[in-house]
Amino acid sequence: MAAADTARAKSVAEQVGGTASEGVAEATRGADVIVLAVPHGAVANLAGQLDHGTAGKVVIDATNPLKTITPAWWSPTALAPRRC
Repeated sequence: MAAADTARAKSVAEQVGGTASEGVAEATRGADVIVLAVPHGAVANLAGQLDHGTAGKVVIDATNPLKTITPAWWSPTALAPRRC
């Protein structure tokens, strides 16, 4: 596992029984499967860090170019339970 926050990556890896790497290149070199789950804006920067570590490996890309849109009708109580 690798993340921008190395300490967080180590903490999560320990919780799930995995290992954390100091960087993306190191993490991909030792992986059989790579799951790319980053904000869309980070993909271009991340691609440069992969260091050809994806060659011959399965890459699952869960990245979506999402934009947060708040509908005009939304309010903090819009989905609150109501008594009938």
